[in-house]
Amino acid sequence: MKNLKSYFLRLVCVFMFTNVLPILSQDLVVTAKNDSINAQIIKEKNEMLHFYFLKDGEVRKTLLPLSEVAYYDKHYFLTVEVPKAYSGASNKTRQGSKIRVALSGGPGFITAPNADNLPPVLENHVNALKKGVHWDVSGHYFFNDFVGLGIKYNGFYSSEAENNIHFIFEDGSTQHGIKTDVKIHFIGPSLATRLLSFNGKNSWNSEIALGYTYLNEPTQMGTRSIDVTGEDLGLHFEVGYDIGLSEQWSLGFSLSYTDAVFHEVTVTDNGNTYKLTGEDGREDASRLNFAVGMRWNR
Repeated sequence: MKNLKSYFLRLVCVFMFTNVLPILSQDLVVTAKNDSINAQIIKEKNEMLHFYFLKDGEVRKTLLPLSEVAYYDKHYFLTVEVPKAYSGASNKTRQGSKIRVALSGGPGFITAPNADNLPPVLENHVNALKKGVHWDVSGHYFFNDFVGLGIKYNGFYSSEAENNIHFIFEDGSTQHGIKTDVKIHFIGPSLATRLLSFNGKNSWNSEIALGYTYLNEPTQMGTRSIDVTGEDLGLHFEVGYDIGLSEQWSLGFSLSYTDAVFHEVTVTDNGNTYKLTGEDGREDASRLNFAVGMRWNR
């Protein structure tokens, strides 16, 4: 799954870069008379170029026929003259909220391959546990329209039971049936970026979070209980799109990847507790998540 992790990380990094770029740049408009204008381009429509520019300390809106424009280049200047709140909508409509709270849920899929020593009789059971429910809560404070800091929490749950499997243990005891629950939790600080639409109602969003991740995997084999727990550092990458429904509420869609690899686990087998380390204790619970939810903006 290294290729999937690498691809998703590159995707988020590229998206965050393209979100942050507008903070540091502005557009160039060169007229047919060779005049250069530091501008905020709104749109090109009906052979006319619409843009904002600064004159005598005042932001003004104008348009030029394309026949009078030699060329224009977006994100050309590193010096921002026109406030980013101007982009074709009113200042109030364009400006992003300072606070964004998101609540989402949807399917999650553990992406790790099965262990080489997994008994064939348990393959269907383990594969079924890889598909579960993902939920996500986050809150961010935005310092401007583009960048914010906050906290991210997400969880995953799956469960599977089978009654037609028999187990024979080393002590000669036998058990009938198996039921396993998988519970994974992640919480940590998060860096968020967003790119507002021209009307300010919709936005592309991305997040990167580093934090604490916890695994709890209780299994019941007949009357025998085995509980596996683990904790480690985890990473969460996310991209998404919000559709504005009102001034404060948005409908959001997101695709995320939670990197959760545990390098040591604690096993409690019928009251006896011991630790597994190295390859025996390594458990990869990384997963891909799809979610839909509501966002509150203020």
